[in-house]
Amino acid sequence: MTKTAPLPKLRVLILDDDANYREYYAKWASAIGFSPIATGNLSDAQKIIANQEIDIAIIDLFLDRFSNKAKGLLLFEDISELHEKNGFGPFIIAVSGDTAASTLDMEMISDYQSLGIVTAFLSKETLDKGKMQNAVMAAAEKIRVLNNSSNLDGHQSLRVFLYASSSDKDSVQGLRGRLNLENDIDLWYEEMLLPGQNSGFEIENALRSSDVFLFCCSANSVMEEGYIQRVLKSALDIAREKPEGAIFIIPIKLEECQIPPSLKHLQPVNLYEKGGYSKLLRSLGPRIKK
Repeated sequence: MTKTAPLPKLRVLILDDDANYREYYAKWASAIGFSPIATGNLSDAQKIIANQEIDIAIIDLFLDRFSNKAKGLLLFEDISELHEKNGFGPFIIAVSGDTAASTLDMEMISDYQSLGIVTAFLSKETLDKGKMQNAVMAAAEKIRVLNNSSNLDGHQSLRVFLYASSSDKDSVQGLRGRLNLENDIDLWYEEMLLPGQNSGFEIENALRSSDVFLFCCSANSVMEEGYIQRVLKSALDIAREKPEGAIFIIPIKLEECQIPPSLKHLQPVNLYEKGGYSKLLRSLGPRIKK
């Protein structure tokens, strides 16, 4: 790759007066490769925003559960000022408990959303790991797009198709998050399909337009029949059209398991082992288009 090292871990500030939620958010952010900084104190959070580079801020609107004042909006204001002053700043994921926000508070949040500063507004009552990780990854994708748009070295990103069976969707979130942060990689995966699109047509099109196909394997997925096998067959057909020795299909082992017999001739990446992700990047590196 032109840039051989991956981007530094994104720094996620967590502001919530509930220690349990701080712990949950930090664990979920760490699971997808980000670096969390957690506090329950508004003043401390304001100092962190002022003195450290923060990429994403998860902010509880109502820091005092016994108050109906949305004190978290004070940190919104500080972050908005950073955007105005520098042209960039942390993206905000707003979180609210069972305290109802006032009409005025909701109008302010809506204004920040229209400016693109607030990327998600989640309710603790329906919050789970998947929703928070999706919100963090959506904010990370905005950062990646901004980084790519400011990249003026003239090289073209590597188009990578990441495929996992339905049983492995949760297991690949961390990998997907890390690949999304690589400046030189344009990542595509099945969840990007829009309602109403023909999935078979779009996946075949994505395969043919991709430079590399990452096929994720687990003990469960290698035993699956049906659609996963059709996707793999299409990928193998396309691989046969590539020049001899070209890297197109890379098997990704998410855990200790066998890989499909049709891929036995290819060296897999053991993602579950230490250094597995670095090996994957080294394999992708030579394919970056200058």
